Amino acid sequence: MFSGSGDDSDTISSADSPVSADRQTRFSLKLLYFFSGAALLALLLSVFVQPIIPVLLSLGCVYIVLGVIWGYIIFKLQVVPRNSLLTPIPISIISLLLAIFVSSIIIYFAGTSLVSSLISITNGYANGVWWSSIITSLSLGGIFDFITYVRNPLGWCAAIAFGQFALFIFWDFMKYLITHVIAELKEHRCDYVKRCIYLLFPVILVAFLYLIYAPYEVFFANPSDMGSLIFTDFWWIFVVAFVCFVLIAVLILSFFTGRVFRWVSCLVFGLGIASYVQMMFLNGGLGILDGNIPSALTDPVQLGVNILIWAVILAIPLVLNHFVPNILDNVVRYGSLIVTVLLLVSVIFMVVTAPVSAFDRQDSYYLSAEDQFVLSSNDNVIMFIVDYDSNNYFDALVAEDPSVLEVFKDFTYYNNADSVYMGTFPSVNHMLTGYPIDTTVTVGRWYIDSWSSNSATYFYQSLSEKGYIRNIYTTSYSTPSEMVGKVSNLVMSGDEFSVKLDELFSSFLQTSLYKLYPNLGKVLIYSDVAGTDYINFALSTKQPNRAYTYGNVGFYNRLCSEGLSLRDNVNVFVVHHISGTHPPSTTSEYCTFEEDATTMDAQKGCIILLSEYITQMKELGIYDDATIIITSDHGDFYKDCQPVFLIKEPQTIRDEMAVNNAPITHMELLPTILKNIDVSYFEIGPSIYDIPESDLRERSYYVRAYDSTYPDIPKYNSNTRASANVYKVYRYSGDRYMLDSVIASGEYEVVPMLQGLF
Repeated sequence: MFSGSGDDSDTISSADSPVSADRQTRFSLKLLYFFSGAALLALLLSVFVQPIIPVLLSLGCVYIVLGVIWGYIIFKLQVVPRNSLLTPIPISIISLLLAIFVSSIIIYFAGTSLVSSLISITNGYANGVWWSSIITSLSLGGIFDFITYVRNPLGWCAAIAFGQFALFIFWDFMKYLITHVIAELKEHRCDYVKRCIYLLFPVILVAFLYLIYAPYEVFFANPSDMGSLIFTDFWWIFVVAFVCFVLIAVLILSFFTGRVFRWVSCLVFGLGIASYVQMMFLNGGLGILDGNIPSALTDPVQLGVNILIWAVILAIPLVLNHFVPNILDNVVRYGSLIVTVLLLVSVIFMVVTAPVSAFDRQDSYYLSAEDQFVLSSNDNVIMFIVDYDSNNYFDALVAEDPSVLEVFKDFTYYNNADSVYMGTFPSVNHMLTGYPIDTTVTVGRWYIDSWSSNSATYFYQSLSEKGYIRNIYTTSYSTPSEMVGKVSNLVMSGDEFSVKLDELFSSFLQTSLYKLYPNLGKVLIYSDVAGTDYINFALSTKQPNRAYTYGNVGFYNRLCSEGLSLRDNVNVFVVHHISGTHPPSTTSEYCTFEEDATTMDAQKGCIILLSEYITQMKELGIYDDATIIITSDHGDFYKDCQPVFLIKEPQTIRDEMAVNNAPITHMELLPTILKNIDVSYFEIGPSIYDIPESDLRERSYYVRAYDSTYPDIPKYNSNTRASANVYKVYRYSGDRYMLDSVIASGEYEVVPMLQGLF
């Protein structure tokens, strides 16, 4: 049996160190003076470059706190002699280089919390809530983003202030780590090597599971969502992370000796086994990451059972260690090895069975965002698809604050609209082509058929003949070549691509954690993982650096900073698909970023966004002649199914918003647009104006679902099983409350699918 015993002597004596503390102290103080002077200079310059008082106050407070901490640490650890710091020059230099590397990595991948908090302070100050916003700024992430995207002295000041603190902490830690390893190798070499070898088995299991298998599985299970990203773009970064993690984890965990070492080894092994069991057997019922938190993450009973299973798995190695330690050693070694080999075989299987498109980047198309805020000085047709926004949400906002109707006084509110489909797929593609879903063909075939259909061909040809540029900005799941000639901002990607490895690594790792964490842990990171858009990880170098903006806050900020511009001698048809009220919501009532914002906050933020867009149109003198449609791809299936639908026709001026109860659907969307630009539309169906309010037409509402009585179906462009295999079709006549009633009654027809997107 391996006991892992050892002495607690982890440092080198002062006799082994030829360098006094004074030299290191002088060097550290020079670094402090240099960083402090540079930070203060940057802060002074930022006053002239970007005079935002709340931001500067907050940044100044953060810098002062970090400076005080730095000075205190230097005084305690450098000025006051400590044997552990009296290290030889080579060790000091090596540890400094390692510290720079580690702190740079942490800063690089830190996230966006500081950026968002500083923006929150600025906007919050303008709205009288700056104090609470300053509190949120205490989170110190996102430094690299600030340098990259802000590119001014304020960003450099924040980076230096945080960087000097992180650098010293890691410098001291690296020195301690190196001296510990040297001491162990000198005094307890045999025992230390045994501990490291023993740790390798469970550490490799955990590292392979979290940094190889799970990230690769994210890619190979969802290739249709990856756009132009291919496996060779990123596979190596996870291998490097795997190797670094194994080495660092073994070195750190080898600090422990004796009984504590045994406990740590048991917990690492238990973590690997529990994560494997979670991924393979306990993730059922989670569904797809569409923003709607599944019951498994909200039901206390399911959460409790899941935690109990984890507790039992983590406890088993500890129990074995207490009663049969010899057996535990074999369980840890061979159990870790067997599971790791199984995972390796699974990775090989994923690679071998993956579609060719996962390795060979085919000629593809993307929707260029270059002219997203360009309109015409002549005629404009503008459609906002405000994701997830239902008419019930809109009604609730109006009831709370009737003044929001002022911006929509020239609109007609159709409060009985039907989206036909629940879900961005297939709803958005149906809205843009007028072609209903065909469950008897594959997803790819339906995309092609929809864009080559009579309805799509007639609609876009009619717009072209009337001199309209047709720009569409959406998180489209496919851009088939059949869109060429119909959509103006469709561009071929070409051969040169830029891959955002930092964003890709962070996103894949978060998704991996979501798959491997216990359900309680999933709750904490759900909002960060749900709705991840993988398409923008690999972009053609022909594509502008500024990608299409789907998020409410990003769209609003760009709209305010860039503003709408006009183009002469053309007309413009433009579709803006924005995140709307889709969960997880991060849009505040001021259309700023706010973690865990409510649906009502997001609704108010969307009104601010739409109001700003309409106001700029009025200032440019193009509002009166424009057709503006504000709708959604779908509502909220769980309580507010129907989408919001408002429309302003050209030359319509009213004192207050009109309301219409006609039972319309998205099937009438394209004919309605043609009607408003004076084009014959009956060839592709009736418009909303042809549906009387008294009509009791039967309408249908399709909802994706999984039905165990029907066979599993393949996932689009993947070697995995789709999460849904049927559509539940709800038939109803009457108003929106009738649809809610039919859904509540459970009366539906089942339409099997041939292939699923998710």
